[in-house]
Amino acid sequence: MRALALIADRKLELTDRPVIAAGGIATGRGLAAVLAASSAAAQQPLKIGVILPYSGQFADGATQLDNGIKLYVQQHGDAIVGRKIEIIRRDTGGVAPDVAKRLAQELVVRDNVDLLAGFLLTPITSASATTGSDLVIPAFAALAIGGFGSFRGAIGGSIVVGLVEASTALILPPSLKSVGIYAVYLLVVFIRPRGLFGSL
Repeated sequence: MRALALIADRKLELTDRPVIAAGGIATGRGLAAVLAASSAAAQQPLKIGVILPYSGQFADGATQLDNGIKLYVQQHGDAIVGRKIEIIRRDTGGVAPDVAKRLAQELVVRDNVDLLAGFLLTPITSASATTGSDLVIPAFAALAIGGFGSFRGAIGGSIVVGLVEASTALILPPSLKSVGIYAVYLLVVFIRPRGLFGSL
């Protein structure tokens, strides 16, 4: 329980800037995150997204895992380090890696979960494992392009990354959409190592 609390607290510290940058890529969401962030964040519930095959041939295993979650909450309470636990459950409908990846992305981006859990089946786990890196890598590039230490740089870099990603998708296949981001990242790092708006 204590390890889970430490992980939850550490996640809030480590993801502040990448969340701002990734949010900027997603049409200004970063600005809303900055305005919403306050000391009340400690009072917000700890959101845990659970992705399991609640229906289909593996529903029994999902039910057992879900009962384990309910038992933990019953025995240990519904709060960790003063934060109420909120479980958000999603059903993959069986062995559906594409559905699991989409659900993981929705939980992270739309529902703002702090942790992802469940993943009874290996294909579901494998498909969802890259959800964080899909957001963090472009966010890092946006911060580097805009300039570390600059709020204006985080927003500007996010807009540049969003435009480059959309433009690259028109020219290259979807599997290569990050190529444009990396090309602009390298160009900016070589020409202006502090970023476009950097102050460090």
